[in-house]
Amino acid sequence: MRSPNWPLDGIHPDDAGHIKLKNAFVAAIDGSWSNYEAAYLPSSAKAAFVTFRNIGHPNS
Repeated sequence: MRSPNWPLDGIHPDDAGHIKLKNAFVAAIDGSWSNYEAAYLPSSAKAAFVTFRNIGHPNS
């Protein structure tokens, strides 16, 4: 359950480890999505990744 003090992205502002992880995940999606998509995923799958990228894990 999300703490009422957490931002909408689901990451506590004092948790540098999670912020670094999210930033790495965002960079991986932005930097290599087209190659990954061409090899493994249909275009419809990107929406789930973009949602996670923008708001964090839905169960945070």
